[in-house]
Amino acid sequence: MLKEVSVGNLLDKAFAKFSDSQSVGDVGRYRVYSKTYQQFSDAVKRCRSLLQSLKLKEDDRILLLGVNSTNWLTVFFACIQEGIVVVPLDAQSRPEFVAAVQKQVAAKAFFNDRGMRMQGVQTVDVEALDETIKAHAPAQAPVAKRVPSDILEIVYTSGTTGSPKGVVLTNKNILYNVETLIEMVKLPAGLRVLSALPLSHLFQQVVGILYPFVLGEKIHLINNLKPSFVAETIKTRRIHALITVPGVIESLKNHCERAKLSPLKAFGWQFRLIGAGGAATPVELIQWWKRHGVKVIEGYGMTECGPLISLNTFKAYAIGSVGKPLPGIQVKLGANDEILVKGENVMLEYYKNPKATKEAIRDGWLRTGDQGEFIDGFLFIKGRISDIIKTSSGLKIHPSDIEAVLNRQNSVIESCVVQKSNKVHAVLLLEDAKKAKAVVESANKQLQGGQKIAAFTVWPYREFPKTPTGKIRKFNVLEQMGKKAPAIKKSADPVLDVAQRVLNAPLKPSDKLAQKGMDSLARVELVAALEQELGIEIEETQLDDSTSVAQLRTLARQAPVDEFPRWQLSWWAAVIRVPLRLLVRGIIRIFVKTACAQADRIRGVGPCIIVANHISAWDGPVIASCLNRNLAIPALPDYVFNIPPHKNPFVSAWRTFVGGFVALTYACYPFGKEMGVERSIRYTGELLDKGYSILIFPEGTRSKDGSVQEFREGIGILAHVMRVPVIPIRTEGLFHVLPAGRKWPKMGACAVNIGAPQKEFPRMSTLEIAKQLEEAVRKL
Repeated sequence: MLKEVSVGNLLDKAFAKFSDSQSVGDVGRYRVYSKTYQQFSDAVKRCRSLLQSLKLKEDDRILLLGVNSTNWLTVFFACIQEGIVVVPLDAQSRPEFVAAVQKQVAAKAFFNDRGMRMQGVQTVDVEALDETIKAHAPAQAPVAKRVPSDILEIVYTSGTTGSPKGVVLTNKNILYNVETLIEMVKLPAGLRVLSALPLSHLFQQVVGILYPFVLGEKIHLINNLKPSFVAETIKTRRIHALITVPGVIESLKNHCERAKLSPLKAFGWQFRLIGAGGAATPVELIQWWKRHGVKVIEGYGMTECGPLISLNTFKAYAIGSVGKPLPGIQVKLGANDEILVKGENVMLEYYKNPKATKEAIRDGWLRTGDQGEFIDGFLFIKGRISDIIKTSSGLKIHPSDIEAVLNRQNSVIESCVVQKSNKVHAVLLLEDAKKAKAVVESANKQLQGGQKIAAFTVWPYREFPKTPTGKIRKFNVLEQMGKKAPAIKKSADPVLDVAQRVLNAPLKPSDKLAQKGMDSLARVELVAALEQELGIEIEETQLDDSTSVAQLRTLARQAPVDEFPRWQLSWWAAVIRVPLRLLVRGIIRIFVKTACAQADRIRGVGPCIIVANHISAWDGPVIASCLNRNLAIPALPDYVFNIPPHKNPFVSAWRTFVGGFVALTYACYPFGKEMGVERSIRYTGELLDKGYSILIFPEGTRSKDGSVQEFREGIGILAHVMRVPVIPIRTEGLFHVLPAGRKWPKMGACAVNIGAPQKEFPRMSTLEIAKQLEEAVRKL
């Protein structure tokens, strides 16, 4: 018996109950942009007003396409509360697929973040939603009066068969899943959850969003699935639980092994739970995480079941199984041991497809197409019935059993077993193609008679074609097997070898990557492959249309390897920092009498960026003494922190000492290409998220004559991406006390003038922002 009548009502109660708590945050490129439940509720109400202004009514349909973001969720929640049916689409959907879906659903509005438009359909930019909804007052009307049988959304399955269909899901389907999860898996309050699945995927919506959201947990949304970035996010944001697919779990394991780090070191002590969905998780992978103190909870389901059918829990858990069926639904085995499901989780129908609906649901039972067995009440999945290989001798072979043996063989990255000419045919993705025959011979020694591999093909591409959740599209594999792949010779250069496999083209040093097929998706894949296979960190922004293979090699050699220092943020550093700052302040006061003007302008301002002119080595300490707040100061890695070490051992030792002292006293940190510019900016964002304000000298060096020099563009970039107030400050007098080149200070006076916060830079380029901040400092 459901406790609520609609998902809209469920959301309304969560908004009211947890109003002051943190709700959802975007794990952006550089920092986390979070909203409280109250702020999120306000955004949803404004978006409801936007929907009303578009003349959208209950049961109208909208298309929603975009990367994971709070803006995406704002549209989703607003539609739910207005009774508008959402048709979520994968962010990487091709235009022709979107057009085909639109032809079916006749949506009245298209919300997307890719600039896509459709003739006769209202379009809203999801990326700019925050700005768009500012013009709309929060909706005052209560949420739409929906009942359990009303349609909530139509989800188009990606499918492994090549036949995507629109799954019609009702409020009842989603409510049953969420309410059952709450009863079966009790989560402690205050959990920080990292959701790393596309929001268009139902498992993500239910398990990664709605379930923790109505419990008042804090949800982090992420798009960048590079193992190092995910690991850094888990550790620095103190994530407790990760919701993702087995492929990401595997990449995090490989990240630990490659870096020779234990999960405790890589992710932090607080990381203890992984919710895996979308595809089967190998038993060996679950056991690896268990040995390291992290529990992997796996369930079973499909979009047509909203999405859960069975689930392992903290109390009822069997490794290798997908748990026990959810209470309140019926699960049985039919012909060929096919898993059949009946209950409140089962979809209404396939949209405008009565034939497919009739084939899928018979006498109220949904045919899953999966073969299973029950052992002690736990459900074990054998595989897809459509994948079962029927040999000429009449035997029925499960490909998954053979794939499990193949995947354990040396040199095998992944395998895919299919039926060809009524025989078992293995398609192998190998580290070394020359070992294919040996791999098959070794596997056959471990297989039963009917399971033995009769023939094999070496897969010539970097990976198998897959659904967004990591399932191999076997129909695509069969299609590609008959086609001739480009002749690509394995290169002795590992960087070149990875690039060739990702781009599926032979390369030479002078080749431009873009001319060889590097689009935006391939760029992401190349960066991820270099990290996962070689441990080389290159940022996407370093690759553009002009990047050649030779330049890629250079970038790989220059990739930073140093771990970003974080000891200065520890509790003991904070304790020692207090007397050290007092000591430095006392010494400076012997020489300098300081007057601080307009200090009230910074009171009440949260974490911010402070920009100041640079006329003396004492600028930082003097400004810090005037501001009652946690400050961190970026500094040059080579000159201040001895990164990389200076050739002269005395200079090297001195710089190491200076770097340690300023890091301890003023939370200084290295910022520059030696540490990786992207990593430096991300660390700056992390400091802002932790409540620090950042003191920056945008001129880049001390003035030679005491005047304000030109600000570099970097400050414009920081101001643009960090989305915090920027406080201009101008110091005067210190140039006469301790200018560049002088080793001993003179007596003197100093004035610290604080300007008004600069809060917004609408439609300005980063150069224009830098120029505006420079002028603000000059006028003080």
